[in-house]
Amino acid sequence: MRDRNSKRRRFTAAALAGTLATVLAVGWSAGSAFAQSADDDEDVPMDTKLFRQWMKDLGLQRDGGGIEYRERAPLVVPPTRNLPPPQSESAVTANPAWPKDPDVKQRKVAAKRVQITHRWSQEGRLTWDGRWIPTVRLVKVNRSPVTREWITPQGPAVAGQVLRGLASDKAIWIESGDSVGFSMGFTCTAFIAEDEAARFLYWYPSGSLADVMDREVRGRVQQGAAEVAAKYPLDLLRAKKQEIADAVKNDLTNFFAARGVTITTVGMFGGMTYENPDIQKSIDQAFIAQQLKVVAEARFQAQKKDNERIELEANAVAEKARREASGLADAKKTTAAAEAEAIREVNRALNEAQQNPVLYQLKALEVERARVEKWDGKYPTYFMGAGGGGPNLLWHVPTPGETTATR
Repeated sequence: MRDRNSKRRRFTAAALAGTLATVLAVGWSAGSAFAQSADDDEDVPMDTKLFRQWMKDLGLQRDGGGIEYRERAPLVVPPTRNLPPPQSESAVTANPAWPKDPDVKQRKVAAKRVQITHRWSQEGRLTWDGRWIPTVRLVKVNRSPVTREWITPQGPAVAGQVLRGLASDKAIWIESGDSVGFSMGFTCTAFIAEDEAARFLYWYPSGSLADVMDREVRGRVQQGAAEVAAKYPLDLLRAKKQEIADAVKNDLTNFFAARGVTITTVGMFGGMTYENPDIQKSIDQAFIAQQLKVVAEARFQAQKKDNERIELEANAVAEKARREASGLADAKKTTAAAEAEAIREVNRALNEAQQNPVLYQLKALEVERARVEKWDGKYPTYFMGAGGGGPNLLWHVPTPGETTATR
């Protein structure tokens, strides 16, 4: 019982002490609130003033008014908008110790170093509460060449028709002057020159050359090809492919040069693909028949040439035989004439000799003289006798001055 009373007394004393401390704090706060300067807003209720003063006494609210708003410092504007020039490499390459690699020199490409100025943007109450933001915007343009091929996929047709309109069909579909639909494949390559980058961005702010190729360049190709194809019927148009290619190339080169795009190559890819496959079959059959005709004519001409060759060879052989026979006849005729002339000369000489004995003797002396000039001064050493019925004997005839002892 005593313990219970003592606990009650202690609790009552603590409650009285807490109440007294609260009353003293409120009273002191009220005194402080009433002691404020005359500059305070008198329209503020008393409980609000007491609460503010109590928060200040507890250290949860600092002295003075609210947030002090000040004018920010003016922005620092660059003196000019001109970008600094690219850093020269002469300062590095002028060093004799710098290596000279021909492969590296060959692989060098043009590059620029750009400095972007920034300014400080204060975004809080503390001095370091903010961020640096760029004062200019740098836009990079991909100047790499882009190539596109707009063709029809190769494959069998379905239900006798070409697979036109599918996502895989990128060819240029046009019509001839007689309303025959067909497609033509084209290939095109373009890039952006360094000094044309600003012009390209003016016309195409997206900065994507690939998008320009897929949209506007392809549209210009179809327009140029369609304008030429509409002038001719299909029979004549098949021979006008070069005219179509030239018209498309000239139009693309001139049109996109004014927009900062350099067209390097434009050409046709493949041939004509007709919307109706039967047209291509008819063309193929006509071409095959024409080729067979050409082959037959070539064979006929070859056989004709072969016959002419055989005839010429036969004529040559006959002409050769005729000339050989004529030559032999002429030779025999000439020989016979020469022999006859020789016989006539001999007979004439004999007749002259018989009529003039002195001439005959003169000729005999000339023959003897020739024989003497050819004689070497030696007599014959052997003699073969000739008899009427006896055997032929070979006798050794002694030379003048030869004796028996010397033989």
